[in-house]
Amino acid sequence: MLRRKKPNESDSESGDAGSEHPQPAWKVLEKEQSKPRSWTAYIGTLLTGALVAVFWATVVGQHGPGMPSGPKLASDQCKLFLSSGPYSSTSKLISSAMNTGCSVFLGDPWSENSALRTLLHDVLPAAESFASLSEAQVLERDAWRALSAASFTDKYAKPLEVVVLRQGGELMLPSRWNSSFFAAECGSVVVSPTRYNKSAAAWAGMEEHSIGSLTLSEFIDKLWAGNASDAYVHDTPLIPSCPHVLASLTIPRFFTNDYIQSVAHETRYRDEWPSLFIGSPKAQTGLHLDNLGSHAWLLQLEGSKHWRFVGPGHEALVYSTPYSFDLDLFDTDFATHRLASLLDVTEIITKPGDIIFVPGTVYHQVRNLNNSVSISSNYIDATCLESALKSIDEAGTADESVYLFGKTLKKHRDRGELPPYPAERDQPWAEFKAQRVVPNDVFLVAGEQGHEHLIFLAVGATAIFLGLSGWILWEDLAPGA
Repeated sequence: MLRRKKPNESDSESGDAGSEHPQPAWKVLEKEQSKPRSWTAYIGTLLTGALVAVFWATVVGQHGPGMPSGPKLASDQCKLFLSSGPYSSTSKLISSAMNTGCSVFLGDPWSENSALRTLLHDVLPAAESFASLSEAQVLERDAWRALSAASFTDKYAKPLEVVVLRQGGELMLPSRWNSSFFAAECGSVVVSPTRYNKSAAAWAGMEEHSIGSLTLSEFIDKLWAGNASDAYVHDTPLIPSCPHVLASLTIPRFFTNDYIQSVAHETRYRDEWPSLFIGSPKAQTGLHLDNLGSHAWLLQLEGSKHWRFVGPGHEALVYSTPYSFDLDLFDTDFATHRLASLLDVTEIITKPGDIIFVPGTVYHQVRNLNNSVSISSNYIDATCLESALKSIDEAGTADESVYLFGKTLKKHRDRGELPPYPAERDQPWAEFKAQRVVPNDVFLVAGEQGHEHLIFLAVGATAIFLGLSGWILWEDLAPGA
């Protein structure tokens, strides 16, 4: 039985638009908001926001803000330019090429077949020698005795000039160390000799020697018996293996401003140097750059070494590879490595008692002329700080201690806390190791390790928030929802 509708009764519980007596707007909105949401829509919004975040992170991460690729000259245009005039020096060739846009053909410095090499091989005439071969600078005893640390920094470290301090070892040791000294003091240390192989996929072409592991005294016996062949005890750290011998060592004033010691309390490099080198006349290294773009000094204790150097910035011309350089400065095949004819090479022979300073970013190769013993150390000061930071940045976070070292260096640099010059006095070993930029200085804590990733997180969070907010707003205000 049908019931007659009362005059004040609406067609539905909610009251529709056609009702004679519609409910208040706030009541309608309240009921609309109480409707269940669609989880499918929620998930879709979240996924959309995540995709937007990934897109922005990829774009910003790969290309960086404001990094246009720029125009590239065609290969034949660059080739025509490079062959259009005489180039008597490497610097003129490279600077001219870059100024006209051929910098694109400098290629990836880690590629053995970069476009620049290919182009230059086509236009360069055959040669049988370097562009020049000259002797590195030498300071005799009277000269370096009168030299202040600040003057050394300005004359040699800043302009990246190789220099030898003849008989400078008297600054460092009260008596000369030699192979007999190390056999007696460190003879039980186990060493693993290496050898140079120019085709080896290893740093400076150094690979394990077939002689295997043995004690240092056993190796020295083989060395003097003529049975060491080309085996090389190469860059063996003394602090972990034979630290007591360093107590009598003094660091010359020229090398005391070492940020590795004064800043990097936890990094592995702090105790990696000085290191020991012992090898036969056949032992050598390949062409290389030192770690972290750092400076180095080497004290020749016994025998002699022959050094050759190439100034910084010639990656393409020294045939750089991911591990070393496919160019031997002592046995150069100019037919295969024609670009080597553009190099200005310097050389020097270090003798017992000599100290040699090797600036960071200077390519060098070394070979022994006879049974040779030496110690060496790397260091970072104000004059190689930027190259060191660049090297650390390129390494990324693969080595956490080095990564944190770079962050700490930047912090002290930005605060003006890094001394620009060494102290004007030689430092005994214990004092040298105890130096600090700031007392009780520590590495940056985890929260200070860099904020670049927060940019990407912020972009992602913003995209998700906007998407979700927009959807909720649409659900609330859309008519007939």
